[in-house]
Order: sequence, then structure tokens, then C-alpha cells
Amino acid sequence: MTNETTTATAGIHTPAPWLVQKMTENDEYPYHIVPDTDDFAQPHIACVEMQQAGDEVELANANVLAAAPELLDELEDAVDSIRQLYSGEWEPDDETLEKAVAKHEAIIAKARGK
Repeated sequence: MTNETTTATAGIHTPAPWLVQKMTENDEYPYHIVPDTDDFAQPHIACVEMQQAGDEVELANANVLAAAPELLDELEDAVDSIRQLYSGEWEPDDETLEKAVAKHEAIIAKARGK
């Protein structure tokens, strides 16, 4: 088993948004990452294992995991925008840039649990 992503699975993941779900206090995996859907047939995406570092670190790890698909989408969009900007294909106005920054800041806040 390797850590490499194969071409067949690259880019395939449960669509965003993902949420952090708190389990019972004594659960070995106190935080589960789940899709934000009413479809209860959807499996959990990940579980954060209880660590000696404590609940604060476990929750921070869970928040970063839950924000992962949105962070990936925004990073891909940002790279595309930078390419268009440098190629001269795009000249954004201030309002467009402000909206993009606000969207990025909201996703960063989600990753930080805010």
C-alpha cells in the first residue's frame, strides 16, 4: 500500500460541505467527519481518534478535515484566477476581489473552527 493517489481516484471524494459531528464523551473517536446531507445512508468520511493532546487538538484536527474539500476547491479556483490574471485573460474589479477574499476567509474560519 502506498500513499500515492492514483489517476483513477484523483479528485474523487464526497462532495462538500462536510461537518464535524461530536460523539459521546467516552467514544474512542470523539469527532466524526460527515457529509452535510439528510441522506443517512452516506457513510462517515473520517473519524478523529482520541489523543493525549486533548479535546481542543482533536476538535481542531476535525475542523481542518471537515473544511478540506472547500479548501481544495478554493485553492484550485485561486490558481486558475492567478493564471488568468497573469495571462491577461482577466482583469478583476475591486468588488470581485473583495467577494473572493471574503469567501476564502470564510472557509479558512471554518477550518479553524470559527
